[in-house]
Amino acid sequence: MAVRSEQPFQQLPEILFSYFLHLNLAGFSASFLITYLTFSEQFNVYLSLFRSQVLYLLGLNLLVWMSYFWLTRRSSPLQLGEMLKKAGVFVPLLLFSLLQWLQFVFVKLGKAVPQLDFLTFLVAVYLLYSEIHFYIFGANRPAWRHPTTAGVFSQSVTALTVAWGFLFFSEPALHRTLGFILLVTILLRILTMWSRLRYLNRASQVTRQTVQLLLNRFFMLFTVRFVFGLAMPLVYLVWGLWFSALPFQVVALMILVGELSDRILFFLTAIPVGATREIEETNN
Repeated sequence: MAVRSEQPFQQLPEILFSYFLHLNLAGFSASFLITYLTFSEQFNVYLSLFRSQVLYLLGLNLLVWMSYFWLTRRSSPLQLGEMLKKAGVFVPLLLFSLLQWLQFVFVKLGKAVPQLDFLTFLVAVYLLYSEIHFYIFGANRPAWRHPTTAGVFSQSVTALTVAWGFLFFSEPALHRTLGFILLVTILLRILTMWSRLRYLNRASQVTRQTVQLLLNRFFMLFTVRFVFGLAMPLVYLVWGLWFSALPFQVVALMILVGELSDRILFFLTAIPVGATREIEETNN
């Protein structure tokens, strides 16, 4: 059984906005948490790295806003731009961006303001909460109206946070700690995926069509997401943590690919309320 859905390019702005936003949140969170949770002689080293990564974070933030303005200026199935404003996501997003630019100014002035870092992190947490709340309660997609949506988003940011830590911090002991965190996150993500598929297959006809899209039209992408985003990182981490030292930067690249494919599937397979979809018989 195959189900027709919107063309992928119709939802490209939503996909890019969500992906870049999570990268931005994860990048700042990784730098902040690794720096301020380090109670050792490495603190000054990590703080210096944190300050040097401000430009990368601002680059990601610019990508967030470029994709946001793109989705607000074109017609799309979700009309996400206006909905985000009404749902209260726009204000914390704007505040998060302004605080990052303010941080950049202080770095250029050679002044460290830890209070600003802590405030930015709190805003980042609230921004993630607002985004989760919007997709569960504000969007007209039955496939998203479930607690697993919160799991998907929080686990996505956690995995990307660890990936950022792998790429921008090089201490082996830190990589090992991050490896264990990512291992637990991947196991939770697999459980979340199972729970989500179970819900989608039982909730309604509309959500069952989402499962059909995953297992038919987007099966190859679903396979890429599972293999590169979950299975391969899991095997790689187990081998690297217990059997042989391996460069964890490879896992970071797997996570980036896996999360992008997951974001594509998240939008392309969610069918809106009231939409009619033809279910076609196929022998493929």
